[in-house]
Amino acid sequence: MNEDTSAKVAPAAVPAPAEGSPASPAAVLAGRLREELSHAGISATVGAGFGLALVTAAGRVNVWVEDGSQGWRFRWWTGQMSPEGRRVYTSCPASAVETAARRVGGRVRQVRREALTVARVGRAGSRARANASAARGDDS
Repeated sequence: MNEDTSAKVAPAAVPAPAEGSPASPAAVLAGRLREELSHAGISATVGAGFGLALVTAAGRVNVWVEDGSQGWRFRWWTGQMSPEGRRVYTSCPASAVETAARRVGGRVRQVRREALTVARVGRAGSRARANASAARGDDS
């Protein structure tokens, strides 16, 4: 697991839900991340229930809000695979929501670049097949 160890931060103080609010701590933290992402111009949605929360940034990057031995954390896939073929995840303490938003934003930009590259290669491949077909005189 690729943990962010650059700065040790005390576990996040979990905010109490507002009086009369059914929101779990995970949902409250997810809302904070969504708000911070919006400041960076990245839209995000929050799904929460049963004490869990998932933030989907720009419809592309899923961020789990989880409580563990190190306290509340945001966790997402780095886009890399381990030598064993497993996804490599990274995380950030929920107490560092601005840092998490910056890092998730970087991952969103990376995913967008990859999608553009795939689209360009796909269009280039289609043009090459069409040109090859025309050169052979195929009607299809």
